[in-house]
Amino acid sequence: MTTPAMQALIVARRDADATLARASEEAKEAAGLLTALEDRVRDGDDSITPEELTKARELGSFAQLRTDATRKRVVEARQTARLAALAELKGEMDAYQAEADTGELVDNILAALLAFTQHYESHNAHVNDWAARMKELGVASVPGPQFTQPEDGHLGLNGRDVYTGTAIYQTIDGRGLLDHTVTQLTVAARYPTRNPDPTRARLAHGDQAEVVNKLKRGAAQGVRRVER
Repeated sequence: MTTPAMQALIVARRDADATLARASEEAKEAAGLLTALEDRVRDGDDSITPEELTKARELGSFAQLRTDATRKRVVEARQTARLAALAELKGEMDAYQAEADTGELVDNILAALLAFTQHYESHNAHVNDWAARMKELGVASVPGPQFTQPEDGHLGLNGRDVYTGTAIYQTIDGRGLLDHTVTQLTVAARYPTRNPDPTRARLAHGDQAEVVNKLKRGAAQGVRRVER
């Protein structure tokens, strides 16, 4: 996130770089002028006076001093802007308060897990009770709900499944289903956060919804309605 202090730091760095580049270029030009004059003297140019060489040396020395001074100011300006950005960041961190009560979130997760587990414990207890009562009443074992007979009240047994004429009820491994559901939901929860690009994020939300819908269908498998 680009805050005012961060933006100021970016501008300060850019301006400092430009200022230092100009000063360095001036120093380079001054040094180049002195070198050119010295080369001309070495090549026998008698028109160059000692005063010109002295003046060129002084100009080069002065330009270098200006560059050194500019570099020092640039370092100081960058540090000042950096400290301002750090102070802004620290202030934001000091003022931060979590938007959610994390303890409450944990309690909510636990409550959901307990409700999930208790649902299947209750469901299995009902199915087992129905199966026991059917056996006690002599209900016949049949291969499917469509084979239930009027003399058995359109009820039937098949292993762990119990039938009415229009539904199949079966016990569910609640703990195994819970483990699978939590694992898949944990993965699905990460989909959008792994894709900061808007288009990819939309696709990720679609993937997430697909996983969640599949889990919902799986969670409802203890009861299946059938056409007779």
